[in-house]
Amino acid sequence: MLKKGLFIVAAVAMLAMSAQAGEIKFHDWPCAYSVMPICTVQVTMDIGYWIQIKSQTKVIKMTQSSTNIHNFDGCYTYTFSNNFPCILSATIARFNVGTQAAPLYIVANSGSSYLSVDLSQTMFAPGSNQLVNVCAHAVGADLSVLAGGTQNVHVADVTISVVPQT
Repeated sequence: MLKKGLFIVAAVAMLAMSAQAGEIKFHDWPCAYSVMPICTVQVTMDIGYWIQIKSQTKVIKMTQSSTNIHNFDGCYTYTFSNNFPCILSATIARFNVGTQAAPLYIVANSGSSYLSVDLSQTMFAPGSNQLVNVCAHAVGADLSVLAGGTQNVHVADVTISVVPQT
């Protein structure tokens, strides 16, 4: 009789252990053996900041001003997309080949000779898909040492920067 009682206690203990949370209970399994969900696990990820400026390979072509032969202006419109609130800015610097300055003969931002750049828009909300007009200006350029008819001379580089808006 003692052996039967021990066997019954062991059988009940095994059934109790198999009924823990997140497990399928053998006595509840449907007759058709269908798939039963046990639990749901969340999947998360970190979303990084991203910005896209399309047509980056395009150039800003400056042309001579109609009012002053030493002033040049040029603009190009870029498509800008982002996923966070941000502020754009732009700087312009004379293009240098090694230690040689480009043949625009502008002393960078000194006196009456300078380069400048401006943006049509600087603040963007998340999810923007907007057009940004970037314009470069050269004032007081001395082109007297360049041969007439020279085309597509690389004279400056515009750098567009971004910072999150606080």
